[in-house]
Amino acid sequence: MKQRRFWQKRGGVLAGAMLMTAVVFGGGMTVRAEGTTVTGTVAAGSSQTLLYINTSGGQMQVKLDPNTDFSKCRVIMQGTELSLSVYRGSDAYWHASSVASAGAVQTVTGQAAAAGTSGTAAPNGQTLTNVYGTVQNGTKTGLLKLSTSGGNMEIKIDSSTDGSGARFLAPGNKVMVAIYRGSDAYQHAAKITADGVNAATSAKVNQSGTIKVSGTVAGDSTANVLKLNTSGGQMHLVMDGSTSIGTKVLMPGQQITATLGYGSDHYWHVISTSGSIEADAADNSSSLEGQSYVQINGQKMQVVHGTAAGGSGRDLLKLNTPDGQMEIKIDPGTQVSEARLLAVGKTYYVAIYYNSGYWHAGRISASDATESKAGIGQGSLTVKGTVASATTFDKLYLATSGGMMEIRMDKSGSYAGLLIPGDEVTATLGYGSDHLWHVVSITR
Repeated sequence: MKQRRFWQKRGGVLAGAMLMTAVVFGGGMTVRAEGTTVTGTVAAGSSQTLLYINTSGGQMQVKLDPNTDFSKCRVIMQGTELSLSVYRGSDAYWHASSVASAGAVQTVTGQAAAAGTSGTAAPNGQTLTNVYGTVQNGTKTGLLKLSTSGGNMEIKIDSSTDGSGARFLAPGNKVMVAIYRGSDAYQHAAKITADGVNAATSAKVNQSGTIKVSGTVAGDSTANVLKLNTSGGQMHLVMDGSTSIGTKVLMPGQQITATLGYGSDHYWHVISTSGSIEADAADNSSSLEGQSYVQINGQKMQVVHGTAAGGSGRDLLKLNTPDGQMEIKIDPGTQVSEARLLAVGKTYYVAIYYNSGYWHAGRISASDATESKAGIGQGSLTVKGTVASATTFDKLYLATSGGMMEIRMDKSGSYAGLLIPGDEVTATLGYGSDHLWHVVSITR
């Protein structure tokens, strides 16, 4: 297929910046009266009486007094996003008259209405906040992972998200996101705008003589050019301001169907795309991520998260959390099918309860674990071997007498505790519709 360079690169400059009350930091700081509001994240070194807050304008030191109002703030920890009403004290420090969890004015009971920008009210009375950052690896349909100056964020993309200003997201893209907090405790994207997006085209596109093509989104697509790998080869398709993205934004590797119209510029233009917003998001097998409390076997348990530290083992998880390291016992009844593997440095979500002087894990989920959609047959093969170091949350590499086996692991399997490289195990396997062996059960 003949390919031509048919797009013109335009140096798009993102209009707008973080909306915050003007406070000048450092030398020549402007003194504001009580009621000045600043928003930022809690930085390392903060204490019960002094907060270090990273804002878009720099780092502030804010004192907490006995009369500080915490009624709208559940908890303060490193990385927590806060909105503070501050005033300048006679000791030359900023003091907080009130502290609130940023964006948590009310609980969201529905979707954000239309696209918004910072300061625009969402349906429940919250205010949308703009954040700017870089798209990170792990971003997928339904979930945007964003690196910002204040830290890493996970932002849900749902059916109400306006992605017309982005169209395509890949790691490294710079984007502005108008966000609000949902009733599921996640930040949701009301609108996503990418740097360098051409809003319109001068070409006239035939809307009546359309065609449909299906394929996979190529990783080197851009906000203005969709490269679609089809059964007949790769197509280069123009995306402009009138393109409607059915999944809100496109991701590398995504399976889509595109409706095309022929333009007066002699190129095919994308009129619309269709695909499932939830298709990839449903792959994540964690039921704890984004939760504060869950019910497990009739018992209410708090959910904590952090990274597994050295010294963790099959019976004890040492978890580095934003508040410090916790030691959590793993019992025979702990549910581990949403994690499967214990790996130092990886992120886990743990439902915990207190008993006999120790924290115990009721359920453990791994942030990186995913769930296969393949149909799995009943156990038809039993193998013995050693868990290899290459094992991941989703793939068990088992060194057997006949060689190394690669076996898919899913939530549906029974694991008899978290796997650790070097474990001697017996695995019962079922053959899947994806032509891979899957774990049905593991015994030791």
